[in-house]
Amino acid sequence: MFSKVASTLLTAILFATLAGCGGGEPVVDNSADAVVESIRTSLTGVASHGEGGSALDSLRNDFERLREADAAKAGEIEADLKKLLTTGSSDQRKSLATDILGKL
Repeated sequence: MFSKVASTLLTAILFATLAGCGGGEPVVDNSADAVVESIRTSLTGVASHGEGGSALDSLRNDFERLREADAAKAGEIEADLKKLLTTGSSDQRKSLATDILGKL
């Protein structure tokens, strides 16, 4: 009898521990200010180091979020951002990132 109660209690504790509280989906702030700040952070790295390739993926994603949150602001930087995303030169990426930062 004791063994059965202990086993049931242990199972209940184990289930509660493994199931957790379920934190749900993380909250993403899609306000224009939050997206612009995220873009600024990414651009600062590009302006400093001239990063390219997959390092620019976050900029692509953030630009799409900005387009939804503030189409006018997105329009102001779109042409330069397209150049930045397609240029192969580290120095050109640095220059374009600096220009875009000035517009934000």
